Formats: sequence, C-alpha cells, structure tokens
Amino acid sequence: MKIFKDANGRDWALDINLDARNQVKERVKIEIDGQEVPFDLLDVKAAQRIAVIGDMQEAATVGQVLWALCREQAEKANIDERSFYKAIKGDVWDAACDALKKELVDFFPKDRRTLLASAMEKAEQIRAMLIEQSTARLSSGEIETQVKAEMERMLSELSISSQGSSE
Repeated sequence: MKIFKDANGRDWALDINLDARNQVKERVKIEIDGQEVPFDLLDVKAAQRIAVIGDMQEAATVGQVLWALCREQAEKANIDERSFYKAIKGDVWDAACDALKKELVDFFPKDRRTLLASAMEKAEQIRAMLIEQSTARLSSGEIETQVKAEMERMLSELSISSQGSSE
C-alpha cells in the first residue's frame, strides 16, 4: 500500500489488488483504435500509459484511476470527486503518480514486478533526459534565435507580397 498527501494535507492510500482493478475497469474508459474500452490496470499498455504520462489524455486517465482507487476513502470522508481533483496539483500530482506507479509494480509477482520496475525506471530516465535537454535548449537562446529568424522570414514575405499587390 502506498500513500500520498493531497494539497489539503489529507492522506490517500493506494492499494492495488483484484478488487481495485475491477473498480478501475468499471469507472475508467479509454479510447483504443477509435473504440471506448475499460481501462485495465493490469494490462501492459495501461501500465505503459501510467509509466509515461506523456500528454493530457494520459494525465486525465491517471486522474480518473486515482479517483477510482480512492473513491471509497473519499466517500467515507464526505469528499466528492470534484473536491478530490481540486486537491491534486503541482507536487501532489508527482507524489500521487509516483505512489501509483510503485503500487502498480508491487501488485505483480516477482518476475513481472522486476520487468515493470525496469521499464518504469527507464521511462523516468528518458523523461528526466528530455526535461534536461529542453531546459538546456531554452536557456541556450537557440529557440529564441529560431523564432526571430522565422518572424523575419514571415515579415519579409509579407513585405514582398504587399509590394506586389500595390503595383
């Protein structure tokens, strides 16, 4: 069982087991090949979505998974879904995702647990590398130079086309 704190200081326990899997499958739907299907926590592709959390669609899915796993705790504390989501932001988001990833790894038997842990570690290394490279690129002025050059090119084209239309 992994625990994270929300922005209001409340503890949320994540406990992935077969019942939790069923709760998630019942409440969370994703689109695959144009079809809406239940999200299965124990499916390899689902684990990959959680491991990477690459775009807002994955983030929304992970948020729904967190709610499905914490819903019973929230109901006991008289916390509705909107209030739950409002308290998941910033560093809390990172802590919740980290807890979810670790709990998901812990669910599996040793051989698959080792494989999934390695895959999630590699995904984290790649994410950290991308952040580092992006930060370096932003700091270098390279993007600013490219944007200025593109703006000058566009202005030059506008100038040429406006001269041609006034003749």
